Amino acid sequence: MISIALEGVLRKALIAAAAIPVALSLLVPPSASAVDYVNTKKIRKAVTVNGILAHERVLQRIANQNGGTRASGTPGYDASAKYVADTLKKAGYTVKVQEFTFPFFRVLEPGVSAQISPTPTDYETETLEYSGGGDVTGVIVPTNDIVIPPTPAPTSTSGCEPEDFAPAPAEPAKAIALIQRGTCTLEVKVANAAAAR
Repeated sequence: MISIALEGVLRKALIAAAAIPVALSLLVPPSASAVDYVNTKKIRKAVTVNGILAHERVLQRIANQNGGTRASGTPGYDASAKYVADTLKKAGYTVKVQEFTFPFFRVLEPGVSAQISPTPTDYETETLEYSGGGDVTGVIVPTNDIVIPPTPAPTSTSGCEPEDFAPAPAEPAKAIALIQRGTCTLEVKVANAAAAR
């Protein structure tokens, strides 16, 4: 993600206004201390509905050209940040671009879930946000407390305790835990699965 720091006439004016000693502000009556020492008339006059809509149209065009998104971490975001920086430079600001890291998740391709044997079968699947990536092949091992048939309102405690997970088979075989949705969060289930390894 990129943040943009601005330096310009307005910032300098704000810094100058902030430089008034704190002791002086304590001597001024409360009603007078609310006076704005920065003349913002020029910038307020420059902001118009048509100007705002023009920028919104450009940002929407950027989204349209980038898969419908300008979300952080995407090319649409990079193009948006460049547009903002270029626009501010043209307005006379000195622009500094600062990069920083943040949690980011994007599905690069649809997940696939398939049974290899005894009867090859493909299953419908959905990727949950912040799921890990990669390929895993192994034996399906159900957890304890799976309710069959499932109830309309989840009642299963499948995976809610570390003891729900059978020990992993000896190498080189891998196990894939089959966990039913239920009364505890997926976060708890994953933590229990990791603790049971």
